[in-house]
Amino acid sequence: MMRASATWSGGTRRIGEILIERGDITPEELAKVLGQKKLLGELLVESGIVQPGKIESALGEQKFIRELQEKKRGAEGSSYQGRAGES
Repeated sequence: MMRASATWSGGTRRIGEILIERGDITPEELAKVLGQKKLLGELLVESGIVQPGKIESALGEQKFIRELQEKKRGAEGSSYQGRAGES
């Protein structure tokens, strides 16, 4: 089940934030793997910290949030453009 968090200020939520919020990983586990030069999901799975399905689910949530933000920006832009043509 996907859920959107209320913490959207500043843009897209990072995958690590999503996984910590869900309780899938701890902040310490995140810090441990961030020093390496790979994608976070790969590092977490390779380290045995989280199962691949959890990463896939978190990526889906991240994509869902991005799409909502893009729709919101698009709606705001078209509303603004409509007013610009009015005299």
